[in-house]
Order: sequence, then C-alpha cells, then structure tokens
Amino acid sequence: MRESGLGPRASGLGLIVIAACGGQPEAPRCAIERPAQTKLHLDGTVLRDDYGRAISLRGVNAGGRAKFAPYAPFEFTDDYDARLNAYLDRAATWGIDLLRVTYSWQAAEPMSGAPDEAYMQRFDALLDGAAARGLWTIVDFHQDIYAEGFCGDGFPDWTVAGAPAPHHDCENWSNAYDSDLNVRAAFDAFWAPGGDVMSRYRSMWSALAAREASRAGVIGLEPINEPHPGSADRETWEKDTLAPFYEDFAKTTDALVFVDTTGYEGVLGSTGLPRPAGANIVLAPHSYDARALFGGKPAEDVTGRLQPWKDLGAQWNVPVVIGEMGIPVDNPFAAVHAQRHMQALDALGIGGAWWEYSVASELWNGEHFSIVNPDGSETAIVDELARPYARALAGTPLSTTYDPASRRFTISFTPSGNAPTELAAPSRTASWHVEATGACIDEQPGTILVRPLDGATEVSVSVE
Repeated sequence: MRESGLGPRASGLGLIVIAACGGQPEAPRCAIERPAQTKLHLDGTVLRDDYGRAISLRGVNAGGRAKFAPYAPFEFTDDYDARLNAYLDRAATWGIDLLRVTYSWQAAEPMSGAPDEAYMQRFDALLDGAAARGLWTIVDFHQDIYAEGFCGDGFPDWTVAGAPAPHHDCENWSNAYDSDLNVRAAFDAFWAPGGDVMSRYRSMWSALAAREASRAGVIGLEPINEPHPGSADRETWEKDTLAPFYEDFAKTTDALVFVDTTGYEGVLGSTGLPRPAGANIVLAPHSYDARALFGGKPAEDVTGRLQPWKDLGAQWNVPVVIGEMGIPVDNPFAAVHAQRHMQALDALGIGGAWWEYSVASELWNGEHFSIVNPDGSETAIVDELARPYARALAGTPLSTTYDPASRRFTISFTPSGNAPTELAAPSRTASWHVEATGACIDEQPGTILVRPLDGATEVSVSVE
C-alpha cells in the first residue's frame, strides 16, 4: 500500500535518487500518493490548490475548430466519444495541466429560446474527460468579430437583425473590427445599457455558470474573449463599461473570473483597463507578435514582451495567465517562438495557454495555428510545449532552469507543507533521468512526485 502523499516526510538526509538509466543502479524510491485534484484559489499573485501548493498553469486552447459546426476541437460524425478520448489522451501525454475550452453561444442556442442540449452534453463531456486526466479547464466564451455572419464566431446570429449567412473564409477577418460598420453596431447594441442582447447574455451565462462552475476540474470562467468597444472610445469604454462588466460578472460566481483585454491590446502588450473589483479576478490577456502573425521573424525577447503583463498583475495583486499565445505553424520560427514563451512563463512565474490544439482538415478563415496537423501528426511546437516544469510546488522556489538542448529541467526550493511537489514529466517521452537531493521521489505516468526528507531545508531536483 502506498503511503499517503500528505503523510510525514521520508527520513535520511542527503539521499540521492537516480532513475535506472543506461545501466546505472536504481537508487531507493519512496511510495507517494498523488493528491486529488482540487479547486484553485488566489493568494495574491499566486494560484494555490487546497494543499497550499503553488500551481503553474501550462496548457493549450481547445481550439480553433470549435468555432464552427459541429463546434468541437476535432471532426466527428457519430463517433464523438471516441474522438474526444483520443483528443484528450494525446493532450495528457504532453504534461500540460490546462485546457482553455472554447464555448460557443451560437452552438448552445442556435435559435432564440431553443438551447441545443446535445451540444451542452458534448461540452460537459469534454470538461469531465479533461478532469479525469488531471487537467484543469477554463470555460471561455469565445467570440471573434461578433458572429459567424460576419465571418467570425460566438454570438448567435439571431442577436443581429438581418445577419448574413454564416461563413468562415476570410483570411483578413480581424480587419472587420474597424472596417465593418455592422460589426461595430452589433457590439454597440451588446454594450448598450439595458439592451436586450446583454440581458439575454446574462441569462445565458447565469445558466452556464450554474451548470459548469462547480464541475470537477473547472477552475474559472472567461466572460468574453477579446472584447471590443464597437464605436466607443476604447479608453473611456474600458473604464466605464468593460471594468463594471467584469465586476458584475465576478459577483455572480465563486469561480475564478479570467479577465481578457481587447485583441488590439494583445498585440500591443498593454491595456488601459483598470482593475475590476472582485476577490476572484485573474488577469488573462493575450500575447501575439504582429510580425509573426504575418509570416515574419518574431522578436526574440518574449520575456520582455510579457513583463508588462506580469507587472500589471502585481499592480492588481492577481495572478496572470496568458489566455492565448501563438503563431502560424508554417512560420519557420514557430518552434523557437514556443520555446521562448515557455522560458518566459518560467522566468516570470505566470501561466499560459497556447493557441491552439485542433485536429481538423477544415480551417477557420484559413488559419493554421493548430499544433497538430490535419493528418494527426504533431508539429515541432509540441516538442517545446511538452517539457518538464513544476506543476504543483509545495514550498518556496529558489531557482529554476530549463535547457532546451538537453531537455534538462532543474529546480531548487525550500519545502513547506505536507503535500508532495509535482513535476510534469510528459509521458510522450519514453523515459526520464531524475536526480534529487534532500528528497525522495515516485515516478508515475506523466508525473514525478517529490517528498522532502525529514529535516530537509532545501530540495533540488533535476529531470532530463
């Protein structure tokens, strides 16, 4: 029988544990039980679980294919369950711990007053399947240029009088935010005080939050992806409309509320949005390099690019989780761009979800951002995302490094609490070489559990 992961520390200071590799003798291990997944809560700028461990969110968005019918991050006919299991099983091998899950109001209520329960059951199954594999989820109300009739996604077409037929064949779709007066008018109607669309939206979200917020694995809700001011002045709108919108939403749920900024600000790297009031706020902006989006060479200093978001999170005293970061997969710098982002998340101590993970032959507006190709093969980006990191840290970090060339991750920390530290060790890699001082370990599929030795004041672990 395994000892509980919440039990006393192992004894024997200075024990070095080395995984059997290349003929080396296997050193003593200790049996550690992995604690059950819990909800997450805020501790200033840190996300913690119920055991007091600092949680690092590393994940992907699920995904671009979910923006249009049949509204899933993979193609299916009558084999949804099988396709879903394959989709989630693959994600679990990458060692990630987060899925930001695209929710479509158009799919959930394609006709006014007539919800599609079949879609909601499929959505529930995705959330439940992720939780069963130890993945946390964020329910993301996704929209781009408002609705499918504008070559976008998200809001139902019935919220727009005389909406064009749905389509997703616009390579420069984002230009419509500025060039299409009908898109601006739709947002103006949505944000209008006392408007019918906002009233219907609030009813939809009230029902969605009641259904999903307490579901296992769901850590939070994102009220709107890349909100747009319509024809309003952006800075005035952020202060007078968007911040109160988030504040009102935060009052309706105990779940974490992920606050996104405009798509423009995701490229700009800063926002004028003041901190929305609420004790459950997480700053969740996006980060896109404009040159990289159009095939150019992205800037090398990703840490410097994300630093302002880290600083704003500190100013707001909230955690930062970059809701989207990505690059077209055919950009020759795609893999190194992903590598730099993962290094930046480590350096800044913030979370992030890559855009995106779909398995589909049909692309939304010609965008190929998916880290898995239509034929099911993985792109080189996956090699950079599937890497060791401290998934749940029971203690205070002293140093963390990762060498992409050797794929060697090292961490030193001062231990605290009774729960084990969890290090991601992606199971898509055949084996890992592990060394530790001041601790014993237990290797489990996709995870290395670390327990400090009795009396240890510092623990060091390397995973290669």
